[in-house]
Amino acid sequence: MAHLGGGYTCKNCGAYHRTTVVCNCKQKKLLIEMMEADEKDGLYKTNNMERIYSAAIWYKDLPIAKYMPTNIDKGVVVEGHRHADIIRTMVNLLGKRTCQFGEDCAGESEQGFITNNNRFVDRVEGMRIARAANQVISDTTFPQLYSEDIY
Repeated sequence: MAHLGGGYTCKNCGAYHRTTVVCNCKQKKLLIEMMEADEKDGLYKTNNMERIYSAAIWYKDLPIAKYMPTNIDKGVVVEGHRHADIIRTMVNLLGKRTCQFGEDCAGESEQGFITNNNRFVDRVEGMRIARAANQVISDTTFPQLYSEDIY
């Protein structure tokens, strides 16, 4: 049956569409095919693995925060896109520098990462986790992880 107005009849579902936009059934079919191909290629194998979620700095000498990573029992862990962003945030919000000694220092700190399991990990454990989860995009040979290695 011919239709006027520039529409088309979908070959997959037989429905007439007034616009030339791809039919939803075609979009769904393409999406399913892409997901099946990704699954076949192993792209979903890391879903249950621990992965690096964000950069973090553990300020050990600051008063304990209410919501902390599950493996931290003192201080404050601050998350950010990159460690430099966290350092800038500490200066802007608290007037504290990321150093151990001095009037305006935050005290002892450790740079690391937060995982999808809400754990703080240091740079070495972070690299092991990121490599196992296939997150490392750089060609680094260092044992320590830097945020630039994964995003």
